[in-house]
Amino acid sequence: MLSEEFEEYLGAMYERAHQRFRESGESRLLRRRLDDCEAACLQNVHPNDHFFVHDLLATLADAESAEAEYLYRQGYAVESLKQLHVL
Repeated sequence: MLSEEFEEYLGAMYERAHQRFRESGESRLLRRRLDDCEAACLQNVHPNDHFFVHDLLATLADAESAEAEYLYRQGYAVESLKQLHVL
């Protein structure tokens, strides 16, 4: 299971990202990708993978980042989390 502190951090990060998406009118696809990642992180993640997930989601939460937009379009986030067996 994710630690309570890690879950709280992810929750705050997602809320901030969702707010950015609402304010900027980003596409539903981006929101769905973020929701997919959020759902995945509520599953069991091995402690060794916490840093990877943290880093990936921190990048994705930056709605203003060109890198985040690229990662979303490529489906990288969802595929990466599938490889960790959390989706």
